[in-house]
Order: sequence, then C-alpha cells, then structure tokens
Amino acid sequence: MISLIVCSANINIFKKFKDSVQKTIGIEHEIVRIDNMQNLYGICEAYNLGASKAKFDLLCFVHEDVAFLTKNWGEILLNYFINKTTGLLGIAGTQYKTKTTGGWWTSGPLTKIKLVQGNKNKSKSPQAINQSASNYELGVCIDGVFMVTPKKVWNEIRFDENTLKKFHCYDLDYSFYVFQKGYDILICYDILLEHFSDGNYDKTWYEQTVILHKKWSRCLPISLPCIPEKEKIKAEWEIKKSMTRFLVQNKYPIGVILKNIFGKMYKFSLKKCLICIIEIYKAKKTNKT
Repeated sequence: MISLIVCSANINIFKKFKDSVQKTIGIEHEIVRIDNMQNLYGICEAYNLGASKAKFDLLCFVHEDVAFLTKNWGEILLNYFINKTTGLLGIAGTQYKTKTTGGWWTSGPLTKIKLVQGNKNKSKSPQAINQSASNYELGVCIDGVFMVTPKKVWNEIRFDENTLKKFHCYDLDYSFYVFQKGYDILICYDILLEHFSDGNYDKTWYEQTVILHKKWSRCLPISLPCIPEKEKIKAEWEIKKSMTRFLVQNKYPIGVILKNIFGKMYKFSLKKCLICIIEIYKAKKTNKT
C-alpha cells in the first residue's frame, strides 16, 4: 500500500494533516513522522530516514501543511504505478528545466500544476494550469509539496543529504536522477490538495539552488523531446528576468546580478539582456517605494 513520510516541525499542524489523510486516502497506509521540531535534520536526511523506516513499497513524501480534497486518492495513486516505468509523481512540475539558475517553474505552457494554493495572508485560490491531458502529463521535475516514488526507485537514488543540507532543491535533485535513469515523471490532475503555505524563497533557497545547478551543470537544461525550441528560449529568459528581480530585492551585489543575466546563457540575445538590465532599475525602484 502507501507509506506517507512527513518531516514535521509542528505537532498541531501534523495532527490536522493526519486527520485529513485518514478521512480521504481510502486504502491501507502508514504515516511515518520524522520529528523535526528541534530542527535536527535537513529535509533530505529526514526523508531518507523516513523511507528507511517505511514498510510499504510506495513512498509518498509530503508536506504536513496540506489537506487532501480528493476522496479515495490512494486508489488513484496506486493505479499510476501499475506501469513499472513510472518513477515519480507529483501535482506540480514542469516539462523543461532551465539552464539558468532558478526554481522548478518555467513560463507559460511548460508549467503544469493543479492545487489550491494558500499564502501568508491566509487567503487561497485554486491553481489549475494547462490541463491538456485528462488525468496527467509527463514532466522532467516536480515540486516537493507532494512527491510519490516506488521504494525500489528510492533505493537506487536516495535524497542527496551530503550536498543539500537545508530544506530546498531536494525535489529537483531527486527528479533529475529519476529522469536520468529513464523513468517516467508524471504530473497528475486528479488528486487535489490544498497547500497552506506559498513557500519560502529567501537567500537560503537561492544558495541551495546555486549548489544544485553547479551539481547538474553538465546536464542542464533538461527537457522533454517534444518541447519546441522557441518555448525553451522563452523559458530561459523569463527565469533570468524573475531571478534578476529576486536578486535585486534581496540586495545581492551587482556582480551577482550581472552574472545571472550574462552567465549560463542558453542562447544569446542582446535585446533580452537589455530587458533584464532594465529589470534591475525597475526592481530597485520598487524597493524604494
């Protein structure tokens, strides 16, 4: 059946999570809680510890600040893994991971996601993008809010706790290994979650992202074969623009910002470089207001 593995930092949030699982999963399961209230583990270490304790063959790594909105979602999940080529499943991901340093998301039709997303203001809104398939689409990496993998695949790969010691990039890193080994990565639309946090994209996230990109520099970008070249180029420059804003807003040195614009370039465009430079001044102006 299914082993759910949770790196838990708040016992009250965990109790709500456990109640949600028990009311909705619909099949035999266990919840392996790794107590991280004292911040003893990075998430890679916590997940490896949890997986080593799991008794079932299907591992579901999931954040504790979620609620499940789909009834009997456990049965739906099992059906995806009847096919032995399925190595990883999530509910948010992308079909192209940029060479440019940045998160898992990309622009326009390459980002695939379905969930109810909360934020720091405690408001929430449904997010459903590009549901061109009835139940799922293929991807190259997924977001870590909900990631499911067979235990045999985890045994081949494991989370890289030696390189990634914090709480970021474990999802991309694991996804890249799965994709590299020839397994399918699925982004499904028929299991709906509500996520009560919009993530924490801070300097620690950026530092871990730089480490991840250095580790995988020879392999990036990673793409499904069907992605048109123009979509790849668009995705690269959209990430450069958004990362330029991020770096300015977080007061990184100008050298770091310019390296983001001119370094790791998928395809040179003077016009796009100038647009990113203009973005520096826009972001600085926003910082002052």
